[in-house]
Amino acid sequence: MPKRTTTWSRKVPVKAGCGILATSLIVIANLAVGAPVIWTNDGAPVQAQITGGPWTLAQGPSSNAFPSKGYCINGARQGNPSTELMQPYYFPAVFGHGKHLQGFFDWRPKNINEAVVTAESNDGGRTWTFQDEALDLRETCPPSDTTDNGGDDGYGHPYVLDVYGAQYLYTLDRAATGKVSSIDNLGLVVNNLTPVHGKPLNGVQAGVAVQDANGGYTSYTPLRTTGLLNPDGIIAAVPGRHPVTVLYLQKIRSGDNTGATTLPASQQCGPQPVTGRKANHDIVIPRLATTSDGVNFADLGPVTGLNDPTTVSNAGTRYMGPRGTVIRLDENKYGLFFSGGNCLDADSDAFHYIGYAESTDLVNWTVVNGINNPIASIASITVPVDGVVTMIPAETPVVGPTQDWFKARIYSPSVNHFDDRRFTLTFAGYQVQSPAMDLAHYRQIGNVMLKVSRRDLDDDDDHARGED
Repeated sequence: MPKRTTTWSRKVPVKAGCGILATSLIVIANLAVGAPVIWTNDGAPVQAQITGGPWTLAQGPSSNAFPSKGYCINGARQGNPSTELMQPYYFPAVFGHGKHLQGFFDWRPKNINEAVVTAESNDGGRTWTFQDEALDLRETCPPSDTTDNGGDDGYGHPYVLDVYGAQYLYTLDRAATGKVSSIDNLGLVVNNLTPVHGKPLNGVQAGVAVQDANGGYTSYTPLRTTGLLNPDGIIAAVPGRHPVTVLYLQKIRSGDNTGATTLPASQQCGPQPVTGRKANHDIVIPRLATTSDGVNFADLGPVTGLNDPTTVSNAGTRYMGPRGTVIRLDENKYGLFFSGGNCLDADSDAFHYIGYAESTDLVNWTVVNGINNPIASIASITVPVDGVVTMIPAETPVVGPTQDWFKARIYSPSVNHFDDRRFTLTFAGYQVQSPAMDLAHYRQIGNVMLKVSRRDLDDDDDHARGED
């Protein structure tokens, strides 16, 4: 196999230009009226597999009685010796074009460990080959297969930016620092990458996420972003923008019933009688920001149209997730794949559905595929909406009926050009709403091919091509 380039991050900015692949009267008419892109599926979703890498749930196999079975043998951590389903992987950040993709994943066995893992795919994201691993929370083994390590709050939700030739890895810090939780209060942790062939994470300091007995990090002061407000993660880079521009997610924990952001009781989520779940009180706000050095950001304010932090409707979108993909439709229009959720989920991670929206200015967005006509969705649920018993989603999702392995959570859409009419969608799915419910079926990577209604999309995007 010829050696490939090692620049796999989302590159911004890119050269100007737009490859027009079709100039029919229909396309011209669509552009004139600003008609939204229509997405259809090109095959059913599949569960992705990985060869090599760290321990997977199926090796033990893991179960509630034996949560860490096979994780360690004779006191030594075990890897994946064969090809297994990508569990417990989630929050994919995938870059590339066509069949060859580079993936950055959050590997997080429940209450055992957490790390960033990279892998490459040569079939559009259906199968992956392990490359490297970094930022492990710990190297210790659980006392036995029937127990765990008591926590998995390390560095997660990886995202990579190429900022004028320098590559940066961003992760969410879940650790407690003294009496203050780092998560959503401090900046994202930044590592400057110096990737080499087969090692996209080269440059990350070894062992930086190892915790001491007090939950802090030993002998390490991480570099953090500045200027991002309560960042829960970078949603997506915006292709073709000067300076480098990102959508990111602000999360104010317990914000709707605490402090200056407290909302009226009528705008707060309550306990959910249909699902039996407790209320969530976080406030999430998608925002724009720019950077010229990958560390210091200038916040440009919130964007509108994607979610409503005050809605309590079962058909509304209150929450938005910290991972998505922006694609450039033409020189004046952008598309966004995102994940959304509401009070029903009792969780602000926004895992109810994957949606799609469009914008001409990046600030004002119009949702094309929402909770009732989603790109993909968890299992349908019948709930009251404005006093009327309603099934959500009302329409069959674009990817087809919900499958068992993502019936309880679906989020973190990562989308890449495959050819002039198709895109690959990589996402995370759960069979259960919470890992604690079934330790054999959680955190799974899925993949599906989407077909687009227009052939004139700007293919001069920000994805590295992996050319020789």
